[in-house]
Amino acid sequence: MRIVIQEVPPSLNKTQRMHWAARERMNNDWKWLVRSQMPEFVLHPFVKMHCRITLAHSRAFDKDNAYGACKPLIDALRHWKLIFDDTPDYLDLTVEQVKSTRKQRHTIIELEIT
Repeated sequence: MRIVIQEVPPSLNKTQRMHWAARERMNNDWKWLVRSQMPEFVLHPFVKMHCRITLAHSRAFDKDNAYGACKPLIDALRHWKLIFDDTPDYLDLTVEQVKSTRKQRHTIIELEIT
């Protein structure tokens, strides 16, 4: 399954400094962004999934910020049952970054059964 969202999540440094209510709104926004791009028919797997998230944006995050920025995405995938859980037993996560212009930033989520 491949999901393309025309937005990039903020870095972990930025989300840690947010007010809790603003962070909750951001998490809900990401849940609905994922839901808007989901196919209508989805199997709810109880197996280990490999998830590759590609962040296309103008400024590269360092490695821990890139993985931390994907937390709202992973929570949204778990909320909509596209992954069973975000523990290492059920999720193999890879986060990549590519350079793009500010106007063409996007996030690509690729899920496959391992």
